[in-house]
Amino acid sequence: MQIQKFILCVAVALTAFGASLGLLEIGNYIRTAFEPLKVEIKPLEPIQPTYYFPPQIPDFQQPVFAPQEESEPEAEPEDWGETGDYYIIGDKPKGFEDFEFLIVNTHKWDDKNDKVVAVKPNGELRMEKEFNFSRLNITGKRISLDTRERKGISYRFDGRFIKAQEVKYESEDGEEYTDEAFLKGRLTKWRNGIKIAEAKVKLGIYHGC
Repeated sequence: MQIQKFILCVAVALTAFGASLGLLEIGNYIRTAFEPLKVEIKPLEPIQPTYYFPPQIPDFQQPVFAPQEESEPEAEPEDWGETGDYYIIGDKPKGFEDFEFLIVNTHKWDDKNDKVVAVKPNGELRMEKEFNFSRLNITGKRISLDTRERKGISYRFDGRFIKAQEVKYESEDGEEYTDEAFLKGRLTKWRNGIKIAEAKVKLGIYHGC
C-alpha cells in the first residue's frame, strides 16, 4: 500500500510540475502576443540597372561623285610680235618733253579666223600731236623710222628690240623705281631738215591687243 501511495504522490508531483511548465509557457506566449511588433525598416539601396551598349557602327558616308570635267589644254599665248605702245622710261630727255608713245603695229586680231595675224608694220609717233610715219623698216630686231613733217618738225628713231631688260631710275622727287625696257635706240628731232635735239632712250611697253 505504501509503495502505491508513493507512486501516486510522484505521479501527482510530476503532473503538477508539468502543468506549471505549461502555464508558464502559456503566460509567456500571451505576454509576447500582445507586445507591439518591432519592425526595423532599412532603406533599400537602388538597384543599378545593367545597360547594354551595342558596338557603335560609324555613320555611312554617301560617296560623293564629282562630275568629271574634261580639262581643256592651255591656250598658247598669242604672238603679237613687236606690237605695242612704247614709252620712255624715267625722265624724258630735253627736247622730247612732250613725248607720249611710239606706237608700232606688226600684228592684229583677225575676227574672221579668230587668231592673231601678221600685218605690214605701221604706227605713229604720238607727241602733243600725232606724227604719222613716212618710213618704217623692221628687219629682224632692228627698227628705223621717219615721221612726216608738221609745221617743219619731224622725228627719226633708230634702234632695236631687246629681251626684257631691267632699268632702275630715280624720279624728280628722289623716289627709286624699276621698269623693264623692250626697245632702245637713238631718237632725234628735226626742224626743216636740221637736227635740233638728240637722245638715247630706253622704252617700256604697253602691249597691244
